[in-house]
Amino acid sequence: MTTLTADDINQSISGTRDRYEALVRSLTNEQLISKVHDGDGGWTTMQLLAHLAAMEVFFDRCVRRAGGETLPPVDPDAINVMKLAEREGRSVDDLLAEYRTSTDALMQRVSALPTGDLERELQLGPEAMSGGALIRMMGSGHTEGHMREIESAFGQ
Repeated sequence: MTTLTADDINQSISGTRDRYEALVRSLTNEQLISKVHDGDGGWTTMQLLAHLAAMEVFFDRCVRRAGGETLPPVDPDAINVMKLAEREGRSVDDLLAEYRTSTDALMQRVSALPTGDLERELQLGPEAMSGGALIRMMGSGHTEGHMREIESAFGQ
């Protein structure tokens, strides 16, 4: 298992966030309201933005898991439905600001984690990964996946 440092994770999160913000700001109004995500009943670019702005609940769970906490299961689909409804009608600027705030908070928490938490092996279903890898996956990998959906939808 590759050991990730807090700096590795935070650079990944920050770089992905900057690229995502630039991508969203480059889109037209028509592209923002276009369906780009087939899962979850289909989401528009704005709904993806609202989803990513609301990731703090998932970020919190990742950090707590890395810290060794055993957490009860949650229904991510139900959380997504609730969080999207809470953000309906908000502007691109508001959603990007919330996304930036939640990723800033995540990076602060990552910086404060002991190295042992980043190295801790976690069992996620049939797969094992380190606490650091889990945080990076949710903090940047998840956003990168949604960026690919947007870029693919608009030929970018």
